Order: sequence, then C-alpha cells, then structure tokens
Amino acid sequence: MSSLSRPTSRCQTLALAAALILWAVPDGRAQACSQTQNTPSGKLYWTESDAQVLRSSNFDGSGVQTLFTSPNNGLLGIAVDPVGGKLYFTDDNSLSSGIRRMNLDGTLVEMLVPGGAPTGITLDVGAGHMYWTDAGSIGTQEIRRAQLNGAGVTLVVGGLGDPIDIEVDPSAGKLYWTDAGTGKVQCSNLDGSMVTDLATGLGVAAALRLDTDYDKLYFSSVDQGKVWRMNTDGSGLETLISGLVGLPYAIAIANGLDLMLVCEAGLGPGIGTVTAYNTDGANPKPLHTGLNNPVDVVLWHDPLPPLHGDVADVCLAVGASQRLFLDAKPAHAGKVYLMLGSASGTTGIPVDGLTLPLTFDAYTVLSLNRPSPPFVGFLGILDSVGRGEAKLLVPPSTDPSLAGIVLSHAYLVLDLVAGKAVFASNAEQVQLIP
Repeated sequence: MSSLSRPTSRCQTLALAAALILWAVPDGRAQACSQTQNTPSGKLYWTESDAQVLRSSNFDGSGVQTLFTSPNNGLLGIAVDPVGGKLYFTDDNSLSSGIRRMNLDGTLVEMLVPGGAPTGITLDVGAGHMYWTDAGSIGTQEIRRAQLNGAGVTLVVGGLGDPIDIEVDPSAGKLYWTDAGTGKVQCSNLDGSMVTDLATGLGVAAALRLDTDYDKLYFSSVDQGKVWRMNTDGSGLETLISGLVGLPYAIAIANGLDLMLVCEAGLGPGIGTVTAYNTDGANPKPLHTGLNNPVDVVLWHDPLPPLHGDVADVCLAVGASQRLFLDAKPAHAGKVYLMLGSASGTTGIPVDGLTLPLTFDAYTVLSLNRPSPPFVGFLGILDSVGRGEAKLLVPPSTDPSLAGIVLSHAYLVLDLVAGKAVFASNAEQVQLIP
C-alpha cells in the first residue's frame, strides 16, 4: 500500500487538540445533552383503520400529512414504488373495498382492483406485478396477483386460513406470507407451487417483512405479543421482542440503518403507536403515538452513501458516541476495512490510485493506531453483503476546550491478496459539542 504523506504544520495544532479525546479531563460538569440525528431523506407511510386515513411523515416523525381519507374504516396494507412514485394500498371494508394506487403526495387516486377483502400487498416492480392476500369468506382466503395497473387478476394460492401480510422476493422466486388462521409463516414459488411451512404455532400471525440483504424474515404474533426473526428457509428463529400488549400488527425494516419499526394498533381509540427499535429489538424509541388502530407501516429512504453516521454531533460533557455504518456493497464482502480520521478537513489522501477524502494530520495517526476508546471497530472485516459498523466513543467529562472541532472519518477496503486498497468511502463528519 502507498505510504501516506506527512501532515502539514498548518493543521498540526488542531489535530493534536482533537487527539486529546483519549485523555479525558474531568471538569465536574453534569448536564444533559441532546444529539442531532442524521436523518436520511425518506418517508414513513401508515394506515389508521379506525381513523379511516393513510398518513405520512418524515423519517424522524415530523411533518405528518394525511394523504388519503376513506369514507369507511378498513384501510390496511401499503406498498411503495419509489421509482414509479406510487403508493398502493388495500381496503377490506365491503362498502369501499379494493386496491387503490396514488402518487406519493396523495394525488391521482385510482381504483385498480375493486371488491374482495384485500389485506397485505407487495410489489414486484421489475416484473410489473403486485401480489396481495385476500381474507375473503371461509374457503376463499387466498393470494392473488395482477399487473401493476390492476389487469390480469390471477389466483396464486388458495385454501388458506386467514392470510394477513405478504412479501415477494423476485430474485429468489419466492412469496412469503403470514396466516392468522393457522398461526403460520409460509412460502411458495411465485406461481403458488411448493407451499411450505416455515414457522408454526404463532397464534394470530400478522406482520411480515423481508430483508433480502441478509435473507431474513421479521414477523409478529398479535395475541402472543412477540416479534421474531428467522432465515428465509425457516432456520435460526430468534425472539426479538416479547411482552407487547398493544397488538403488533405491522413491521418495517430500513436496510443499512439498523432500524426496525413496530406498529401496535392499541386496545382502544387513540392509543396506537409506531416505535423504532434496532433490528435486534433493542433500544425502543416512540416515533408516533395517539394513533387510531394503525395496522400497517412502510418506509423508504434515498440510497445511503458508503459511510453514514447516525448523529451529527457528540457531547463532551456527558459522553456520547457516533455509530458509523459501512456499506461497500457485496463486491467487497469478506474484505478487511480500515477506518481513519482527520481533524483538519477532507482535502484527500492518495492511496493506491484512490483518494481517501481526509486531510492527513495527527488525528489520522491516532486513528491509525486505533486505541479503544475512542475508536471502536475501526479495523474489521465486512460481512456477507459488504457491510460493517464502527463507533467513535467519546468518554464523559472530556476536555471542554475541544468543543467546536469537526472530525471527519472515512474508510479503505483492503485486498490482502493483491496487497492494496480497492475502495475508498465518502467522508462522514461529526462535531464535538459542549
């Protein structure tokens, strides 16, 4: 690997001050500190059946808008086509039932498939198909398929108990669904053949979400108050959340952000919630409260850069951290990564024909030595889809004179066989605040 040039004298003073993070100087302060979240550009969408509305908000819960109001309660499933700029949603009330489509801002509402009792819905945009579960009447509970414009309705799987939610994996050629009537998660081929039980004994199985990056299924049981995760072949079952009393009807996953949303309908009017968790079920944080029987939630966000931090600042007084999410894509799965930092900017360091967007300084040297804290996971191996995670950990009562310094971090992906760096990420910044 190419050698790195020495820091210029112009930036050494600032860099050395940043390096003092290692040697926290207690000053007796005790105060609360609120970090600024790095919220990706995107939207949440959810239905509130009893309020007869479909709503949206920003990723952080702000900017709530009502996009569609139904004359009857019965709004259920949602699917998003961000490329086509469309929302698809279901309504199982007999007075207004069917599958509709509208623009992401709620304009140009179209009825695509009138009638039936559709519940969950999922899209295979590449093939131009939508799939949905239909609760119907006894003996007619089934899964159907149509073109995205509603034409060509076809029966895919029949004779089900009470199918609720559904997901499609076009690359694997599979459909997955929950069945509240039989307490199962099941799958089939896209043509409905080879119906297979993946999980049983779930009671009122409801929510289902597919993480195609890691071949995982997330699902819930309303009466058991649990959220589980398993591999798409049914192996590796894990209980993520238990003891939920608010009827967990829906789950959403944000790939690359370690974010899972759980939608609880509540046991009465105005007490439904949407709560954010890590994807392992840890760190619950209320996102929306006071909802009226929310029964589905979906989210989408713009593509994230190869390096993304969860916060924009860290507090020196109380101590805090910035989680750094790495995504070098599957082409670099299993390779070694090395995270480095700068306290002087992002002018660029040439490395093996690449440019690492950092200014070499004393903080770069410090990060290269990787003492922990503050550098956690700054050297590691990318997982099976080319992802990883590192953390900048600032101890409590760190020297207040460091406030105002902006630290930049970026990483290299190393090919140990070729003996060189093969990928350089973007720079992600964080400011030290009192």
